[in-house]
Amino acid sequence: MIYRDSDLFSRVSFDADVARRVEEARRRLAEDWLGYACLTGEEIINSLLFDTEIVPLQIDIDQNSICRSGDSFKLAVPWCGEPGLWQCFPVIPISGVRGQVRPSELHLYEEANSERQASANLEERLATIREILDQLRLQAEVYMDALPDLLQLEVAKAKYMHSRGLLTATPAFDQRRTSNSRGRPVVLRVVE
Repeated sequence: MIYRDSDLFSRVSFDADVARRVEEARRRLAEDWLGYACLTGEEIINSLLFDTEIVPLQIDIDQNSICRSGDSFKLAVPWCGEPGLWQCFPVIPISGVRGQVRPSELHLYEEANSERQASANLEERLATIREILDQLRLQAEVYMDALPDLLQLEVAKAKYMHSRGLLTATPAFDQRRTSNSRGRPVVLRVVE
């Protein structure tokens, strides 16, 4: 049987995903400062929180189903949460977890001679996936706890830049890279 199976939890680090979300919030602040400038810091943060929140993946193991097609078995497990998390690395590296992510189901495939053998192998893979999802959930909780502070810092930066005339209602930013005294890259945003 031919099916599209791919490695799960293998394409992006969770930290990179978090950094992307914070950068997106920073970009939204810069692009729509006029819309945010009249709000309090708390109102801005609440607005940004809605779009930067991470909804951890959850699987419903009680609703899974297994079916056979030739020598292959497919375990279908309902899931909900943020689809991109299926590609985030776990804290403890675990390789070789394969599956097919559908809009509301995770499909795991196993070639075996008997349903009992396939079921045992699939349950073992499902246990590994649950372990990874627990790791990602804990990371998401830490991120969500820190997110208001991260966003508060971005709002403070935007307010400061606005007060100095560096941030306007319709900014056009040119990003230029330089280094600080420690040799670390710094991105300067200059209003044209």
